[in-house]
Amino acid sequence: MSEVQIDELLPHGGPMSLLDAVTSVSTDTIACESLSHQRKDNPLREDGSLHAVNLVEYAAQAMALHFAFLSGATLTGVVAEDALPMPDRAAPDRDPAGPAPRMSIAALRNLWFTGRDLAEVGGTITINARRQSHLDRGAIYEFVVSTAAPGPGLGGERLASGQITLIAAA
Repeated sequence: MSEVQIDELLPHGGPMSLLDAVTSVSTDTIACESLSHQRKDNPLREDGSLHAVNLVEYAAQAMALHFAFLSGATLTGVVAEDALPMPDRAAPDRDPAGPAPRMSIAALRNLWFTGRDLAEVGGTITINARRQSHLDRGAIYEFVVSTAAPGPGLGGERLASGQITLIAAA
């Protein structure tokens, strides 16, 4: 999925669209990549620094993309790990040709952040989210943001993790 396609599915675009690519998606998971933490024009930077608490926004954007996928959005060029169609891809009262519902953060739990300045983290960061529970108008996700793995089978450095509850805007 390209940056342009990501911008179309998120409520805000331009520099505030923080994800560069969706690398995989399934009924319960999404994996994304980003280099935007290195951009000088990153709108979340303060005095040239980027605190790890801002990774909540990166995770929330990945979850919003996942929710859009479950609502029927097509993620061109993304490897879907589960066979389609999926039973929960579209709400019965939603127009499948219309936009996915806009999501808001309703709750944060079990948050952990690195003390590092993200502006100093080199290379790609990966954002992995797993849907833990489906709600009538949203979902509960757990997430991990890490540096890209240095090689196959090797994990990257964890930068943030936690749980986010998303609710569809009324």
